[in-house]
Amino acid sequence: ERCGAEVWFPHALTPDVSAETDLSEMPLKRLTGYTVVADGERIGEIESVDDSTANVLFVLSDGRLIPAAAPFITSIDAHGRIVNMTLPEGLLDQ
Repeated sequence: ERCGAEVWFPHALTPDVSAETDLSEMPLKRLTGYTVVADGERIGEIESVDDSTANVLFVLSDGRLIPAAAPFITSIDAHGRIVNMTLPEGLLDQ
């Protein structure tokens, strides 16, 4: 009867995200609400994570899409709720 039901689990009961966290094993949706900082510049807040394709994307609050690939994520500050990234040149150009 409960197959396919949504289950909600409090983040407070899950392990903290840290620099040692293996991103390949962590659900990136946990980073919703974090701020993306690229090369020292605040880029925006992660509104959602689009994992509908093989290339997972952070959807920022302004609608921009940023690849959520581990090679681009340099560190995660769980206490400050910041994802530090190094993005390819030109990715944010409009």
